[in-house]
Amino acid sequence: MHLDGADFVIVGVLPRSFHFQPRRGDEPDLVIPLEPDADRGRFELSVVARLLSGVTREQAQAEVDRIAVRIAGQNPEVDRRQGFRLIPLHQAVTQGTKKTALVLFGAVVFLLLIACANVANLLVARGVGREREIAIRLAIGASRQRLLRQMLTESGVLALLGGGLGLLLAYGALPLLAAIAPAQTSFLNRIQDNGITVNGAVLAFTVAISATAAVLFGILPAVRSTRPMPSSAATGWASSSGAGRTRSAGALVAIEVALSFVLLAGAGLMVTTLWRLLAVDPGFRTERLLTMSVSLPEARYPDGASQSAYVTQALDRLRRLPGVRSAAATSLLPMRRESWSIPFDVDGPRPLSGQASFHTVSAAYFETMGIPVLRGRSFTEADRAGAVPVAIVSRRMEQRYWPGGSAIGRTLTVDGPTPPADTTAPSAARLHLEIVGVVGNVRQLGLDDDPRAEFFTPAAQWGVGNKFNGMTFVLRTMGVPTAALANRAVDEMHTVDADQPITDVKTMDELIAADTASPRFVLVLIGLFALTAIVLAAFGIYGVVSHTVARRTGEVAVRLALGARPAEVVGLVARQHLAWVAGGVVAGVLGALALTRLLASQLFGVQPIDIPTYAAAAALLALVAIVAAVVPASRAARVEPAAVLRNL
Repeated sequence: MHLDGADFVIVGVLPRSFHFQPRRGDEPDLVIPLEPDADRGRFELSVVARLLSGVTREQAQAEVDRIAVRIAGQNPEVDRRQGFRLIPLHQAVTQGTKKTALVLFGAVVFLLLIACANVANLLVARGVGREREIAIRLAIGASRQRLLRQMLTESGVLALLGGGLGLLLAYGALPLLAAIAPAQTSFLNRIQDNGITVNGAVLAFTVAISATAAVLFGILPAVRSTRPMPSSAATGWASSSGAGRTRSAGALVAIEVALSFVLLAGAGLMVTTLWRLLAVDPGFRTERLLTMSVSLPEARYPDGASQSAYVTQALDRLRRLPGVRSAAATSLLPMRRESWSIPFDVDGPRPLSGQASFHTVSAAYFETMGIPVLRGRSFTEADRAGAVPVAIVSRRMEQRYWPGGSAIGRTLTVDGPTPPADTTAPSAARLHLEIVGVVGNVRQLGLDDDPRAEFFTPAAQWGVGNKFNGMTFVLRTMGVPTAALANRAVDEMHTVDADQPITDVKTMDELIAADTASPRFVLVLIGLFALTAIVLAAFGIYGVVSHTVARRTGEVAVRLALGARPAEVVGLVARQHLAWVAGGVVAGVLGALALTRLLASQLFGVQPIDIPTYAAAAALLALVAIVAAVVPASRAARVEPAAVLRNL
């Protein structure tokens, strides 16, 4: 395999599931032997260690701290502020995913509880029809414990059947979940690569959950149904337990509404988050922007001069392509969640030191990206090797280090990350950069990250200027299909160096979509859970009201016969049940105040306690409850009083 200008012999194949870091789509992994770098100023390595048996993490941390002190003593100029921090590998791989998984698991539990409350209400209603049967069984000697076991057995069968159906649905849903899971997260790795499937562990978990659900939705109906009844129950007269059953059903409806409110509030917060993320100004124009990346091998491009020559030739060819308005290159593209910071010193009456994100860019970069030049000038072709070293700073950096003043004409003193292209410069690479411009702030690390202090230098003076020798080319297009232009652009890049791979050919809109994939993923799942919860709550309210109305048909007929208007009957029935709904909403608000804080890590531009979101959730639940309650009540109000009274 020809890789980075050298030939490698393939000596092994790792399992498909092996990924140290979350995978990026279908990109493969290549592993090559590590060659130690003599440059102690590069800190991109991570160490993986397996602790000896009996050694705690704290003991290992203390040991590597002592090692760090010894290394710093041997290399005080470079390593004096460097250290080690031990992190469990599992934590490193799943960071940023654990909280999301807990939030989604909580949503599933809430949905399960809502379903249990619904089934419990159905069983309570079914128990009313079995009052006579239960009374007869008790009268002829059946014990209450035996009846309880029978009821719970029936609930268990129902729960196991539901669990089995759930297993089948889960088996079919895993590919769908993998399809919507965002790339570069552990969700995608665990589902697609690591063999997460419906196995024995999942089966055991499902059986346990089904048994728990059987108890949750079976215990209340069983206790209610086996409670000793008056003797009149065996003869068919209405028992006095109707009011108690109605209260139980109403309490279950309130629980459903409360849990539904929490899910709905969470979905509303995620909708607001995504909407505000997409409304954020990234600091540049994203439309019609095509990007592609290269990583120049050190064997072929060892210094800034050779790297700058490659960039210049590639840009010359790209700018001549039909449909390309402008083209430029940068060492770090926004939305990649990558940063390369270096320390600097600031001149002036009160000298100070700082650290800022550093970029090397070509001429016309700011114009191509649509980043406004607020003061001073942009880079030009005159900013080449041998010319006065210059820099452009962001507005945030100017505000931080020259508050109330202007950065134009000031000087930054930096240690270059790569030797400068000008071979006549001092070997210490201690450069003095004249600031010639100030540009607008850019959200470099993502839409949810605030703009940071940044400065830019010309690629013609510095070369690539980052630890990976990577450069991203950006093309502003005009009225040309992106796919066709991308293929032609890659072909032009290959005419400069046929052995140089061109990767990550994407539009800026695709990069932004990838950046917002995680909140979009959480929104889709929580939104589905919330929608299902609302539907279940609506059916639960409808079922309870229908059952209550059926038991009160005689009362309704008497009221109508005595002159009550149908609208009054509907209002009476609906008000009695909407009171439970109102209580559920109040409980849901309290629950949301406590539980939506778990979503804090997923939110942007909105607090876990957001009054408009809560008000919208309450209004939607109230509307659903009114419809679910009024429909059966209206049907009851249309009965013929005479026909009902004759059958009493």
